[in-house]
Amino acid sequence: MKLLNFKKLHGAEAIMTKETDLFIGPRREIILIKVEQNRKTSLFDHHIVCIEKNNSYRYLFKDQNKFDIVQPMEDGLWLLASRYSDIGNKENASVFDSASGEKLYSFHLGDAIAECLVDEDNKIWVIYGDDGIFGDSHISQNGIACLNSCGELLPNPFSDKMLNGEIPLIVDGCSLNIMEDNSILFGYYAESQIISHYHKHDSLKLFEIDNGYPLWITSEDRYIYWGNEDNRIFSLDKVTKNLEEVVTSFEGNEVTLYKKIFARGSVIWALSERELFICDLIN
Repeated sequence: MKLLNFKKLHGAEAIMTKETDLFIGPRREIILIKVEQNRKTSLFDHHIVCIEKNNSYRYLFKDQNKFDIVQPMEDGLWLLASRYSDIGNKENASVFDSASGEKLYSFHLGDAIAECLVDEDNKIWVIYGDDGIFGDSHISQNGIACLNSCGELLPNPFSDKMLNGEIPLIVDGCSLNIMEDNSILFGYYAESQIISHYHKHDSLKLFEIDNGYPLWITSEDRYIYWGNEDNRIFSLDKVTKNLEEVVTSFEGNEVTLYKKIFARGSVIWALSERELFICDLIN
């Protein structure tokens, strides 16, 4: 049985509430967002705290739309998006300037967004759930999409290989991770199986998992993923395909730390009621 040792991230508890959601940025920024509707203006106030290298920065973005996805971009810009658009191809993503708080432009990012991440090259990667894949959005129908910072679709190797029949089509997207070398790791349902693809330096690897939200995270020799039925964490050996349950510990004691699990690159964040824990698989 593998062991993951977590450390507490001090300072986050002072700004976390039950209404706070958490995201991870391309440079391991920890992003906390709380959304409230202003009674006077009827606008939604998006209060964001970004923790980066032990420094915290606060931002406020106001909009008539309520966003539930947030990612930092280059040059002080922020991407805010909604997982669904109201009608077909309606704009459901906007880019804001952190200095002025103003919205610069908007675009359609697809429907039924399962995961959305911005990589270090400022490209937006999105994987979609079945509602979007079989819906009216031309972007979601790709299953997985890569867009530039203006919301324009870019070529990606996964869509091409699916169209050519080289890999199974996405029926329902589950998970997405971008590793430190900017390679892409994602998992999805294809018919009855969960399929995971790992793309690194133009090579493509395929693994099948019987149970779980596959594969958040990869190290040199294994994948780590979160079971979707019983909240357990598993480790899959890349060579032997042996599956082991992972135990989480804090200060030497075995504990179940998490209500939510987040991963970006080789780092796992575990969120409890008011505390945040971190485990780095490499460092």
